[in-house]
Amino acid sequence: MITVVGWDGSELSARAVDRLAAAGLVVGPDRVLRELRLAVPTLPTAPAAPDSALLDALDGHLERGEAPAVVLAEGDPGFFGCVRALRGHGLEPEVIPATSLVARAFARAGLGWEDALVVAPSGPA
Repeated sequence: MITVVGWDGSELSARAVDRLAAAGLVVGPDRVLRELRLAVPTLPTAPAAPDSALLDALDGHLERGEAPAVVLAEGDPGFFGCVRALRGHGLEPEVIPATSLVARAFARAGLGWEDALVVAPSGPA
């Protein structure tokens, strides 16, 4: 089982904390892993892998049939996040999103964003 947990710096939901506590592997961007461990010092530690090795780390973990895995992401992982890559790799994760970075930026600026066109840079060509 794979759960993707989006984190926006706010308190994690009980469901997200439960998934992290049961994880045999936690994968995510180094910065998010560091910040989350500072914010939640009581969080059990699981082996971590860098975001750049996401699919390789998950494949190896799943082949060994170990405990569930958690993929950490910033904000809403379905909004230009890792969920697309996971599903494209044949994985169907449970997703626990947080507020997207775009939604937070517009809210902080006091602007509506229902008509905004949001794009993300593509990977290397």
